[in-house]
Amino acid sequence: MQLAAAPGPETSDSGDAQPAPAEDNDSVQVTDIFIWVQVPANSPAGHAIYIEVVDEVTGLPFNAERTELRSVDATHYGVAMRVPVGTVLKYRYLRIDAGGGVTPETTLPGEPVRYRVFLVDGPGEVHDLVARWADTASDDLSGRITGIALDVDTLEPIPNLLVFAAGQQTLTLSDGSFRFHNIPPGVHLISAISMDGSYQTYKQNAKVAAEATTPATLQLQAAELVRVSFVVDVPESMLPATPLRLAGNLAQLGNSFAELGGGISGFAGTMPVLEQTDDHEYSITLMLPAQVEILYKYTLGDGFWNAEHAADLDFLVRRLYIPRSQGNLRVEDRILTFQAGSGAPAWFDANLTAFMPPGDTLSIQFKLSEWMSPIPMWPVAESRWAFQIISPTQIGGDLVYRYCRSNLCGEDYTISTELDPATRVTAIGGEETSVQVDHIANWQEMSAPAFAVTVLDNPVVSRGQDFIAGIMFSPGYSPLWAERTDNALTEISRLNANTLVLRPTWGASNDGLPAFQPEIGRDADWSYLVLQIRAAHDKGLRVAIAPQLRFNPVGPKWWSQTPRDGEWWGNWWEQCRAFVLHFADLAEQEQAEFLMLDGSQVAEALPGAFPDSPADANARWLELIEDVRTRYTGQLAWNLPFDAVDQVPAFLSSLDMLSVEWGASLGTWEGTTLAEMQSRSQVLLEDEVRPLKERFELPVVLLISYPSAEGGLTGCVAGNDGCVPLHLLEPGQPPPDFVTLDLVEQMEVYNALLAAVNETPWLDGVISEGFFPPSGLLDKSTSIHGKPAAEVLRYWFGRLLGQ
Repeated sequence: MQLAAAPGPETSDSGDAQPAPAEDNDSVQVTDIFIWVQVPANSPAGHAIYIEVVDEVTGLPFNAERTELRSVDATHYGVAMRVPVGTVLKYRYLRIDAGGGVTPETTLPGEPVRYRVFLVDGPGEVHDLVARWADTASDDLSGRITGIALDVDTLEPIPNLLVFAAGQQTLTLSDGSFRFHNIPPGVHLISAISMDGSYQTYKQNAKVAAEATTPATLQLQAAELVRVSFVVDVPESMLPATPLRLAGNLAQLGNSFAELGGGISGFAGTMPVLEQTDDHEYSITLMLPAQVEILYKYTLGDGFWNAEHAADLDFLVRRLYIPRSQGNLRVEDRILTFQAGSGAPAWFDANLTAFMPPGDTLSIQFKLSEWMSPIPMWPVAESRWAFQIISPTQIGGDLVYRYCRSNLCGEDYTISTELDPATRVTAIGGEETSVQVDHIANWQEMSAPAFAVTVLDNPVVSRGQDFIAGIMFSPGYSPLWAERTDNALTEISRLNANTLVLRPTWGASNDGLPAFQPEIGRDADWSYLVLQIRAAHDKGLRVAIAPQLRFNPVGPKWWSQTPRDGEWWGNWWEQCRAFVLHFADLAEQEQAEFLMLDGSQVAEALPGAFPDSPADANARWLELIEDVRTRYTGQLAWNLPFDAVDQVPAFLSSLDMLSVEWGASLGTWEGTTLAEMQSRSQVLLEDEVRPLKERFELPVVLLISYPSAEGGLTGCVAGNDGCVPLHLLEPGQPPPDFVTLDLVEQMEVYNALLAAVNETPWLDGVISEGFFPPSGLLDKSTSIHGKPAAEVLRYWFGRLLGQ
């Protein structure tokens, strides 16, 4: 198998810019590598073993190259490959039967292998182990790898590296640490890549034994950044003013490194857009890393839809490898065609009669075997958007598609697609250009504002800017939200808030022993959070970080599914410490003003909370708080539920602030007046919360959490089996039919509660929980984004802060 570089850039001198190194088949240095793999002993006989080299820029399923491996014996296979030096090979193994049926490899626990990584830095070989196939049982024997990634020159830890081993992948933490569980015994390749290319790719082997832990230290070289100007000639047939994007394998080229649907990991909304400089010329200048393989292509959509193609109409991926100590570069490219196949283009003309909030955008999402990453449409007039499919049209037949607001599309329940559940279908690949004119009359969970916002006309006492007027983001995350950050922060500033609370998450599993770690694509990574914090500070907002765990399964089941003995608790404290210190380091690096620990999530680990709670829990928490103090100099807060304010642990005295999660009952379902809700709020504040402040002599803030659902003011939205957990009402969850939307009730609760806060001078702040960042929704969640409660909050925040 020969992996040839794509046709590379033409070279040209421009001022201080040096010519880019030519990347053609005659000049690229290539080398031979050998791939060896051992498959499980229970692999079915007579099946061929393949290696599949994937293309992450186009999409994992769409431009892959499969090569059959030669059998050495019943469980060992190998192949020689010839590839360019500097290639970062992304690949996985398949088993194919005589009828063409394909079975992919999985990890030992049965999770799909997205891909493995091998750096080709010269002649060499890699030895892999397939843990299991998707249709076979696994061996119970396994070991672990724990390691740390360091800068080779400074020996400082490197956070947010993507590390691979045995088909698994994970992210390094703030201290550079990483760990893998369920690794088959044997020798495994560990590879580490920097998602933005700030460090050169790294590899080393690790020998893993059953029931043992293998240590590994990775030392990576920081990459030099080079100013690269891309200048590209486009086909004359390209429509003027059409956004031309640069799609690539780095984060700054739109790669999320996550599954966005249909095997696509690139998101058009975060791909850089080139500027038109002449009739048929576009350009862009970026800072890119040297000695890191850069794969890229030009596109009018994403890496799959409307991407450029080669002369033979195959998908084209260009390769740029910048040598060390290279000066500024000018890369000159020429796009041959965006077309693939003889099929004519297809136009989508979307006309909106449905209300769409200011700042929202329209996206289109296509479905092949499954829904793919949404693509931003092109605004052409007020309430009118367009998109054209140029390629690939050779897929032919009916194409399923749908529209959504601000990229909020999903595979199952979708929160901002059209309300009409009927799926749209159009034929593509015909001889003549097709035009699909669509009318969008309504959205799920959004309609034109039709409510009157009223506030209590009470005299308001200004508290000054020290008073915390906060908005707390909901804990969900998607890479598709990245381009919505500025819109969310603009809305938060409009609401007169002075504090933003971020709620980053990690996954929490409990398969024998607890394990906490971030999952790429599901949990906001270090770089994303850094950008959010800096953007918030630029808006003049204070920032708090309130990390949360995503328990699987949710709630008490997580705690009860495994006996909690001494070993279990020892591992829990270790995992909890890594989780908290990771975000303490992030908060310190970015000078976030607050770090908030969520006591409601760890109730089982509090002193005396349950019969099997650890006897040394108070000492453990004090030790952890002391560890945080050595790394974080801001204010440390503890969140506790309202129903636990009279059962608080003693270690809270070592903190700087307390925040009370407030969703208390303010009355009955029907007939409760604003005055009654205000009075009830003041009584609860004085009787239940004020003693907490007086006992610990700490600032106290309220975390307001009321859904826009009928009965929310009672503190219990009634369900078929008791109260409905609030997480089941959050965006992205199918709303229960038996729960009724009530935007007015949520607005009145905010009105009454904030009026009570106005009469409570000892209270130090108010934070609205659950704000959904990407867009406003008229749903049943606790988010106030786009709801009448937001205008009530805006009124009170402005006056409480003296604005």
